[in-house]
Amino acid sequence: MPLGPDPDSGLHEFAHLASGEVPRRNPDGRLERSARGAIVLVLLPGGTFTMGATLPDAAHPAGSPNVDLQCLPAERPPHPVTLAPFFMAKHEVTQGQWLRCKGENPSQLRPNHPQGDLEFSELHPVDTVSQRSARELFAVHGLIVPTEAQWEYAARAGTTSPWWTGDAPHEVVRGGNVLDSSGLRAVPEPLPADAVERRVDDGFVLTAPVGSFAANAFGLHDTIGNVGELVLCEQLRYENPVRPGDGLRQDPEARVRDPRRVILRGGGALYPIGEARSAARQSVTEDTTAAEIGVRAARALDPR
Repeated sequence: MPLGPDPDSGLHEFAHLASGEVPRRNPDGRLERSARGAIVLVLLPGGTFTMGATLPDAAHPAGSPNVDLQCLPAERPPHPVTLAPFFMAKHEVTQGQWLRCKGENPSQLRPNHPQGDLEFSELHPVDTVSQRSARELFAVHGLIVPTEAQWEYAARAGTTSPWWTGDAPHEVVRGGNVLDSSGLRAVPEPLPADAVERRVDDGFVLTAPVGSFAANAFGLHDTIGNVGELVLCEQLRYENPVRPGDGLRQDPEARVRDPRRVILRGGGALYPIGEARSAARQSVTEDTTAAEIGVRAARALDPR
């Protein structure tokens, strides 16, 4: 169901009716969040963007587009990818939405299962889902797991800095739920004494209700942190070509991998800030489940 344009991004948004109630807009035009609310899909324009990152050098000094001081070999080289228009969910799939579509909630951090003095709700992101289970559920409801290129394009929202919030790690907490001083008290990590994570606090120890942080320029929330988001692509090098339209990374040799390893994007509430960079990549098997793993839905412009 069409919901009209977001007042900030100007992009049109739509409710996925099978996943919940149609959300209402506040007087300021922004959608109200509710545990009963449906998945909201944002129609993203097509276009060409630069995927990946590189370390600074003489030709690409710090501050240049797609230059990232924490860039790893698997994130190189930067390369252009052209995508057709597609729908991307405004939020990570919530526990309530997964429950309504699937009939069960697999999450570890779910209602009535507090972690110490922490409480979770159906507005929190679904966790402990695998890429395989997400693919199978989405296929029933006209949705898809986004490709890695679609995910990075959506997460960057036109930016070329390490995070859509900019170059500064301490600014990341305005746009996402990452490892911080609160999280370090709950789950100590072997970080240096001067680590930026020790000097910031985003207000949450573990996951947060979706939409608790600022949206990027496309109106998407939580592309930084909260839960790691599964994508459709296998763990392949960037030298491999992408499929026209959706940017699916392809293996020309069509090798069979067992177990099949897929990509996880966006970091999470207990991941260091560097792992929430727009170009950062992690890998898991297609059947891996964990409390740190969730998913964001997408939809083809023409699902036929």
